[in-house]
Amino acid sequence: MQAVNFAEINKITVKFLKELLIPLLLKTSDVTLREIFGRLLTQNKLRLYKEGLKLFLNHFIGKEATKMTGNDGDKLLQRIRIAEESMLGSGVL
Repeated sequence: MQAVNFAEINKITVKFLKELLIPLLLKTSDVTLREIFGRLLTQNKLRLYKEGLKLFLNHFIGKEATKMTGNDGDKLLQRIRIAEESMLGSGVL
């Protein structure tokens, strides 16, 4: 499997990542999300990857959250914030 280059992402990759990340964000506990995304915090060589992932979460996943009904949309937005905070080191572990 190749690394995802968020600067050159196509529709198929967007669909795949949405199908992967939305259930991960919705069904995983806050603690586990912090562990998963927190692993990127100490990886300085992945700075561009973290920025790309943050943009992807906000643009594509955030857009999906606004289309959801019930509490899932709010929950997804909250989980996006947890992931971002964990990658940036501003979350509480």
